[in-house]
Amino acid sequence: MDASPVLRCGNWDELIAAVAARPGFAVLAGIEPALARAVLAAPAAIATWVARRMPHVAGRGRPRVLVIGAETVDAVDQGRWYAALPALLGSECEAAVTLVGAELDPSFTSAAGALAPGKPARCVRSHLAEFLADEGGAAFDLAVMFHPGLGRHRGWLSDGSFTRLISGGIELVASAYEEDEAEMDGWVAESYGYGMAGEPVLNPFFLDLDHERTNVRWGRALWGFSARLPSAGQAPDGERLAALDMLTRMAMHSVTEVGVPGPDPGAPVEMQTPTGARVQLIHVFDNRFADPATGNLLRLTPEGGLEACGMLSEADIAGYPGRGRRALARAMWAARIKAAHLLQTYPPSANRVTPEEKARDLVTTLRSRAAKLFGR
Repeated sequence: MDASPVLRCGNWDELIAAVAARPGFAVLAGIEPALARAVLAAPAAIATWVARRMPHVAGRGRPRVLVIGAETVDAVDQGRWYAALPALLGSECEAAVTLVGAELDPSFTSAAGALAPGKPARCVRSHLAEFLADEGGAAFDLAVMFHPGLGRHRGWLSDGSFTRLISGGIELVASAYEEDEAEMDGWVAESYGYGMAGEPVLNPFFLDLDHERTNVRWGRALWGFSARLPSAGQAPDGERLAALDMLTRMAMHSVTEVGVPGPDPGAPVEMQTPTGARVQLIHVFDNRFADPATGNLLRLTPEGGLEACGMLSEADIAGYPGRGRRALARAMWAARIKAAHLLQTYPPSANRVTPEEKARDLVTTLRSRAAKLFGR
């Protein structure tokens, strides 16, 4: 059998053409490419995961998929575009898709809604725990959540919903905008006693929602939970969660006060001094650096020089997560250093928008940009 279209095709144009060539999907050839990408984004992401990590599911007569926390982008046109899953996989199966979400909007339609194939997915407006209790442990092959933001929304991790799914043999998968966000969500899951299964799958069929020089790619990084479960009565690791919260606060401070992203927080970098010497530094945040050899904190001047702006202790330097450690751990180290030593190096804020308000505005903007992709 030929490879699945999601494996064979190298870009959206090729994938849409491949699906449009299948019986029942010729309508895609007459839809604006941006709209076709939008309506296929969720099923294409699921198909990419299945083709790469669960090929056995594609061969089943009726793969059963649960979409958790469904709202709009992942529930457009009552989920009728999920009928394209077999075409995306190059399979003759018929997928059974259930959408469940407390904010599920069955009225969210696209400009191509009248052309949408298949039957509506099963749509249930409910919290996941309530749905699973009512269903009595309904069987699914795969449960998917698009951009759950586990750092902010931790209810699923603590109410037993994920434990019930994983212990029932259901593969649990989530998406993130990039690998670093997937790592952050995985960090939260691990803090609650769950585990990540391998490296994320990078999905080439994402929706581009780039905003203000920031890459925002809906459905880009796909990652799975392992079979590991929290032990009975296990409390979340508060120290790990506090470290991630600190990183989030420092990152939002930079977005609010600086705007332009610099090198990754905690990344090792090489800089050149005015004398031409090369020095190995650690980027903290916003073109502020730590010199691990001396403990000096340095700030990049508008002229391109480096000026001292503080000093780290030996303990601060010794705590840096070096080679072999996660990039996320280095970013958390950088957040601690910024909070403790560098906030005073920023000019007094003239921005009345708080980081929390900035985050809410960003979410609203992204939802608006996504809605426009659907012709709304």
